[in-house]
Amino acid sequence: MTDEWMQLIIEFTKSDYLTKNLVCPDCRENDIEYVYVGDKETNIGYLTIWCNQCRNGVQICRVSIPEGVRRLDFDDLESIKMIPAIKLK
Repeated sequence: MTDEWMQLIIEFTKSDYLTKNLVCPDCRENDIEYVYVGDKETNIGYLTIWCNQCRNGVQICRVSIPEGVRRLDFDDLESIKMIPAIKLK
C-alpha cells in the first residue's frame, strides 16, 4: 500500500467514513467508494476502498467494522461479487 492511499484511509476514518471530500491519490478524481465485508456476529472483516474512475484501490484485512458504515455480510456472495475488480496499490 502506498503512503498516499494510507493517508486517504486516515482521512476516511477521521471524516466519519464519508467519501465526498476524498480525492484519489492516483488520478486526482473525487470519486472514492468503499465497502466493508464481514461477519455479522463478530463485526470483523475487511475494507475495500477504491476510485471509480481509475479503479485503483486498497484492501485492508482483519478490521473491526464500525457501526453505521456501508457493509456486506460474508454470506451475501451475490452482493460481494458486485465489488468491482480493482488494481491494488
